[in-house]
Amino acid sequence: RLEYQELDQAPMFPPMTRWAGDLPDPSRIADVLRTAVRAAVSGRPGPTYLGIPADWFARPTGLDEAAFYADPNCLTVPASRSAPAPGEVERAVAALSSARRPVIFAGGGVLLSGGWAELTALAEATGIPVVTTMPGKGAITDTHPLAVGTAGRYSRRVANETLAACDFCFAVGTQLGSMETDVFKFPKPGTRIVHIDVDPMILGRTYVEEMSIVADAKVALSMLLDAVVAGELPDAATRWADWRCKVQANVVAWREQLAKMAGRGVTDGRISPYSVLAALNDYIGGDDVVVA
Repeated sequence: RLEYQELDQAPMFPPMTRWAGDLPDPSRIADVLRTAVRAAVSGRPGPTYLGIPADWFARPTGLDEAAFYADPNCLTVPASRSAPAPGEVERAVAALSSARRPVIFAGGGVLLSGGWAELTALAEATGIPVVTTMPGKGAITDTHPLAVGTAGRYSRRVANETLAACDFCFAVGTQLGSMETDVFKFPKPGTRIVHIDVDPMILGRTYVEEMSIVADAKVALSMLLDAVVAGELPDAATRWADWRCKVQANVVAWREQLAKMAGRGVTDGRISPYSVLAALNDYIGGDDVVVA
């Protein structure tokens, strides 16, 4: 009867949610809500949609308190963690051992899985430079010596150049989508790729991959680190020293160029955004929030 927002909303939400549905009856609210939560925290976490007709909020459910409980397996994100299949870690390390210019490409899946410590430890154990996607920014501290920066369409030039120069990409928790790779230019097509992601539908979707591993990022990174520490990658810390030093020198040169551009301040009556960001870096603290 032309009520407010009287639209068939459920079909609108599947493209942007993990699960979308309408409550079939007030008596189903407890178990259907658990389904929505389970979908939100399982696998690749994401939002869910549960549509409830407005007048149903006044209806009795006919349920007792015992029906309303939380699934104990869905109280954390991620709800469950999948590990690489037997032998996959060993094969991934073996593939890495033949690389000459490897890069770890970390995406938002590393943050969603809470795997930042494992990522940093693996990078330090191997000395491999780390490039992140924009959603993965912060997976390794930006000031870490092995951090190159964010790659993709909105990125650091030096990060894209590093991905373009690598011959082996260890992609973890990233979709390797158009935005993250600047329309699939970084890494270059033909680059050897070992891809780890919790969503099997992501693997092999945009690049030809040497290995595709379905696993939680934190678990996979931890197992890879254990393999390296156990000696399955001999001379890991020194194996790629020349490549690492070259990448680090490029990052230093990039920072020096930005500092030079920031020092110009005002050009032709226009404020340089580089000078604004440089000023922000001087004043903001760890708990400050910047709204652009």
